[in-house]
Amino acid sequence: MAAHLKKRVYEEFSKVVQIPHEEAQAKKLRLSKPSKSAALHVDLCKATNSTDALQYLLQFARKPVEVESVEGVIRILLEHYYKETDNSVRLKIASLLGLLSKTNGFSPDCIVDDAINTLGNEKSHQVLAQLLDTLLVIGSQLPESPAVRLRLIEVACKLVEVAVEKTVWAPCWSCCDRLTSGGARDVQSIISNYFADQDPRVRTAAIKAMLQLHDRGMKIYQIIYDQACRLLSDDYEQVRSAAVQM
Repeated sequence: MAAHLKKRVYEEFSKVVQIPHEEAQAKKLRLSKPSKSAALHVDLCKATNSTDALQYLLQFARKPVEVESVEGVIRILLEHYYKETDNSVRLKIASLLGLLSKTNGFSPDCIVDDAINTLGNEKSHQVLAQLLDTLLVIGSQLPESPAVRLRLIEVACKLVEVAVEKTVWAPCWSCCDRLTSGGARDVQSIISNYFADQDPRVRTAAIKAMLQLHDRGMKIYQIIYDQACRLLSDDYEQVRSAAVQM
């Protein structure tokens, strides 16, 4: 009996059970394109000189950038900006920063600090002027952020102190002038601080900036007006000529 059971058990375990082979579903391989920031990074890394880099940037400028890729692209541009020694390439990067900041659906508040930092060591007056225009674009895209706009105005005014070229003063004051919606007293106070600057060219530019605010319909506060009137007795004719228009 034991031998019979042993034989039955052996037969059960020695049976080969074949499971029908189910045809595996074919999986589709999805090839995704590299992100715009990755593609730009690759192109700029391939550039062997400034001419190549400028050509890649010009080509890139003609391509649309999805809103979700904008910040990544800007980071790549900023990274290359600090490495680049050629003024024309930095100028193009500065222009692209402003262009990308206007992308529908993108809020440039995340790049305000980075944009301001680019002004730090820039020596080219043309690039500085373009960077200021970019700051103006950023501020214009943030109408609900008066603190950011006021900060950009302060940065522009501060730049007047170190800028020796009128090509930089003009965009500085333009930036101040066009970002003044709200906080009128603060803006006027910032600009009027330069009425007493030791450089007569800066004093003249500050008066003209205040005149621009007035021409746009902003009421000049009495205390600011009184400060401007004191410049009627300035030692320099160009300052007096600007002050008399107040």
